[in-house]
Amino acid sequence: RLPPGKEAMRLLTRFGLARCAAAAADRSVLDEDDAGAEQRVEETARVLRAREERLDVYEVLFPGDAIDPVRFRWFSESGVREVAVLLAAEEECEALAKLLERYPDELRSSVGDVLDAIPETCRPKRYLPLLPSLLSEGDLARWV
Repeated sequence: RLPPGKEAMRLLTRFGLARCAAAAADRSVLDEDDAGAEQRVEETARVLRAREERLDVYEVLFPGDAIDPVRFRWFSESGVREVAVLLAAEEECEALAKLLERYPDELRSSVGDVLDAIPETCRPKRYLPLLPSLLSEGDLARWV
């Protein structure tokens, strides 16, 4: 289950990270007989940091406090390329532009695949900001 909103999710994630940091700093709270406890604390902290980073991106792409649990779970567990292709297929060009801006290195080799995923029925004005600037303003107005 997810908390009811993005701020609640952020608070819960930060609480978990603080608990992980406290456990790492004070090893006495870990079970001495459990050899993998320290590794599990580190892995939990890694997962929580990744979740917090994905929440930051989710907030940029989908503003507002509401969070769709199914969409966020898929979003947080999927790779950046997979998210970009889905946004393109759903004609979420504004969100896609933000994702491309946020992850340029990760998506550089996939830009062609991402642009190919935009349906042919998508109006050019929607996806134009995704394309490199090849035309002057006058040419642009004439073609759009």
